[in-house]
Amino acid sequence: MNSQELKSRIPEIVEGLLPRLNELADRIFENPEIAYEEVKASKWLSDYLEERGFQVTREAGGVPTAFKGEIKGASEGPAIAIISEYDALPGLGHACGHNIIATMGVGAAAAVAEIVGELPGSIISMGTPAEEGGGGKIKLIDAGVFDDVDAAMMIHPGDHNVTFRPSLGRVKLFADFIGKPSHAAVAPEKGINALDALVTAYQNIGLLRQQLPSDVRIHGIITHGGDAPNIIPERASALFYLRTRNKHFLPELVQRVRACAEGAAQAHGARVELREDPLSYEPFRKNPEMCAIFGENLRALGTELDDVDIGSLGAGSSDMGNLSWKVPAIEARLAMVPVDVAPHTAGFAEASGGEPGRKILRLGAQVMAMTAIDLLTSPERMQAVRRSFENSP
Repeated sequence: MNSQELKSRIPEIVEGLLPRLNELADRIFENPEIAYEEVKASKWLSDYLEERGFQVTREAGGVPTAFKGEIKGASEGPAIAIISEYDALPGLGHACGHNIIATMGVGAAAAVAEIVGELPGSIISMGTPAEEGGGGKIKLIDAGVFDDVDAAMMIHPGDHNVTFRPSLGRVKLFADFIGKPSHAAVAPEKGINALDALVTAYQNIGLLRQQLPSDVRIHGIITHGGDAPNIIPERASALFYLRTRNKHFLPELVQRVRACAEGAAQAHGARVELREDPLSYEPFRKNPEMCAIFGENLRALGTELDDVDIGSLGAGSSDMGNLSWKVPAIEARLAMVPVDVAPHTAGFAEASGGEPGRKILRLGAQVMAMTAIDLLTSPERMQAVRRSFENSP
């Protein structure tokens, strides 16, 4: 089979799908649902896939708002998953463009499904909820939903066209300091100030930053500081995010921050209870071969990659990073907004619900469908992707 001929049909196929995809993107945008509450979005996307001939498993992996749609080709071959995210941000709606990520994903899968009878393997449209802090992909990985997947891809709206943007591993660390209450004016010496212990820990962590690698980020908030000014605080609580690009340094980073908190508690005669969120995010594992295939197809569609120092780009955290350690994966970026418009802002949300979002929905669906065809039709390239995955640090 001629992969170039098959790929040449994709732009026209996507064009025919666009009216329905745009309508879906608009509906999801106008009905924002936060993590694990994406009931409408999950239903609408699953319904669409069933209309296009996919066998859809709703509540995939036991996660109520997840789904897995699959359609098989003419013969045995790899299974390629295209990822959709669709959770919104509290108070900001789709200020991270997940309405576009969702519809790009199902659109790319639906486009490949139009020619699946001429392809080996299978195409999977995977609906992954709760990326914004809820770790939906981690739950699906743990449930075995990705065990039969050979490669996965996703596109995120951004401010540059790049095949790879680093992400940071992230651990959420909760800290509860326990002291002893007393009247703050009459008998302060009889109390143990949990808030003072927390503030000392906060300062310890601030000083620790000087001695950490440049990619490390630690930020936190005090979530409870006491009940009244005239009562020595018996309890004080904080939440810290610990981030780094180095998966292997993350455990050491956690231990060093723990030591800051434990030392502060001991200095004040308090106790501290520390607990990690079990859903920790891992840094993204780059797959150069998949990046190269994606870049070739993007250029074939008339869009150039931006010549930018990847290390200079800011980095957040995503559960897509966890998936990149499970299977070969790519999370590319397509420019939807100018460089002065950041995600998680009203300006980003406006673009997600307008013409900028529609433009990259079209382009993203096309380039992911074409990349999937390359992986399905070329055993040599699929093997190179696997080697890239195995050899990536």
